Amino acid sequence: MKAMGEKRSGPRFEWHFGNVATWVSAALTDANTCVDGFAGKALNGRMKSGIEARFTNAAQFISNALALVNKYGGGH
Repeated sequence: MKAMGEKRSGPRFEWHFGNVATWVSAALTDANTCVDGFAGKALNGRMKSGIEARFTNAAQFISNALALVNKYGGGH
């Protein structure tokens, strides 16, 4: 952890950090968009509740990962 803390600066870190933050954020958005897709009229919204329950855990893990990424990045 100490070594990781020492590497938290410079253009390479900022570039990599930006990529990680973008990917994790996109994963959270994609999970929400996927669930929303099951609410359409063609499915009468019935599938959404079952699928949403399964995605809730994944979304929580992704949200936690995003929080850790942002905390580690120190506001970059």
